[in-house]
Amino acid sequence: MFRRTYGIFYDQNSDIFASLFDQLSGYYTNGNVDLEKTMDAFYQTLYRRMFQILNQPYHFDSDYLDCISKHMEPLEPFGDVPKKMKEQMSPSVECTYRLTQMYYCSSCQGIFNVKPCTSFCVDVVADCLASHIAFDQHWNNYLDALSDLVKLLEGPYNIESLVDPIDIKISDAIMIFQDKGKELSDRVFSDCGRPLPLRFKRGRNRRGHDIVSVSFEDLKFGDLKTSDSQLSSAAGANLERLTKDIKEKVLPAKGFWKNLPKSVCFESNAVRAADEACWNGTFLERYYFVMKDNLTLSSLST
Repeated sequence: MFRRTYGIFYDQNSDIFASLFDQLSGYYTNGNVDLEKTMDAFYQTLYRRMFQILNQPYHFDSDYLDCISKHMEPLEPFGDVPKKMKEQMSPSVECTYRLTQMYYCSSCQGIFNVKPCTSFCVDVVADCLASHIAFDQHWNNYLDALSDLVKLLEGPYNIESLVDPIDIKISDAIMIFQDKGKELSDRVFSDCGRPLPLRFKRGRNRRGHDIVSVSFEDLKFGDLKTSDSQLSSAAGANLERLTKDIKEKVLPAKGFWKNLPKSVCFESNAVRAADEACWNGTFLERYYFVMKDNLTLSSLST
């Protein structure tokens, strides 16, 4: 997107974007990156680069660039976008507290190497991903519409099956004409009369162009007829592959956002619900939860 929008200016400064996404990858992978410092450094560098681009007739030494940086905060050259990005990308305080409770609070009670109960894990992750879970219904509606579209494309609305083989159909028409050539000529000659025979020899016409003698046999083309399988392959192969991928890879993702907390916990080391010896956030116990209308309600067994 950046290259398409900003062209050579992006190409000449792509290093700062590559560095940012490398840092963000580390942040979301293992959390060992200071997000606020990373975003501040990115926008500080971007500010200096853009200032130089907008003022290309001038030369800026390091001292001048340092002066430019000092004026960034009061000038707010990027509006409130940097601030909003940091807020949106940072984990919420409540989510941080719940995750700490799930993974580390057991150690404070002298309970080590204990795994969180699966249901407790799902409850905590659901709290952290509440806004994502709320998106599930819109996601499902989109997949339903996509499913309806696939059904239409596989039926009478498959435009590719009509458009793709046009050249093949025209070629078939030419071949049919060739096969009927003598019969057609005889019928036309019978109805219209036989024309005077005319054979050209190599020479030049009135306009000085080369002319070559031709005969009916010269118009014989090779057998270019295609089999039904070839026609089918050429007509809609791409669309067929696309609809197949949608059915096999996209449509099964229905309910993805609602099931995301469960997927996260099952892929981690959380204990399965049937196991009694798991950490419920307070002590070793079984943990029960119920999700209703995308809100998570939890209760501890007594």
